[in-house]
Amino acid sequence: MRMYDRSTIPINVNKNAFTLVEVLMVVMILAIASAIGVPMLSDTTESKLTQAAKLISADIALAQNESITHGDNLRVMRVIEGSDTYWISTQSDTETPILDKAQGGSYLVKFGQGRASSLGGITIETVSFNDDEMLGFGLYGQLDEGDDQTITLRKDSKRICLTIAASSGEVSVGNIMNVP
Repeated sequence: MRMYDRSTIPINVNKNAFTLVEVLMVVMILAIASAIGVPMLSDTTESKLTQAAKLISADIALAQNESITHGDNLRVMRVIEGSDTYWISTQSDTETPILDKAQGGSYLVKFGQGRASSLGGITIETVSFNDDEMLGFGLYGQLDEGDDQTITLRKDSKRICLTIAASSGEVSVGNIMNVP
């Protein structure tokens, strides 16, 4: 019987395939990436309502700061109930939005367009501004109304309510509620 040394025998091993471990690693990496990424890509009703509430809160803060800065012509926020539109204007010309000097254009917001383009389908359901659809601010950023004011936003079967404190103008955002 002849003995062969394995190191001298040519072995033709073709490595054109992936091992099971390599395939499992790729599958695991893809699963982790999709678990993290997919929720970020979906625009749910709740996230759109939250984003819209944050946008309105920021614009209310801007209107307050503008009123403090421009005491000679205070700012108001016109909110059109039952629509998707609001804007910031001067008290002397409430029909014309003020200009956004940083980005160009005006402070007219229409959900689904411009800087609110990702918020299509949001509606300003109700406002409590003493029947004038205007949220006005004093020299120190306080509301010109004696009571707290509210803005309710709606998308599909969900709504969120923003409350503006009369004394400070501070905005608090409520929880998202289901609507029948």
